[in-house]
Amino acid sequence: MRIPSLHVLSSLSRLAGFSLRRPAAVLALVALLTGAAAAGLFRLELKTDGSTLYPTGDPVVARTVADNRRFRETDQVILLVSTR
Repeated sequence: MRIPSLHVLSSLSRLAGFSLRRPAAVLALVALLTGAAAAGLFRLELKTDGSTLYPTGDPVVARTVADNRRFRETDQVILLVSTR
C-alpha cells in the first residue's frame, strides 16, 4: 500500500481546516455543485442499443438489425460458455 506524500496530506489538511473555519461557505458550494450536476441529469440520454455505438452504414449495424429480425427477442441475450 502506498503512503500518501506530504504534499497530498498538506493539501487535505488545508482543505479540512478551511471546511471547519467556513462550514456555511463549504455547504453552499456543495449545494451549488449538486444543483449543477442535477441539472445536467435532465440532458443525459441513455441508449441501450449497441448499434448506436457504430457509424451509420457499418456492417455490424446491418448484421445486428438482421439478427433482431431473425430472433425477435432483442431484450434477452443468453450466453452459454462451457469447457470440455
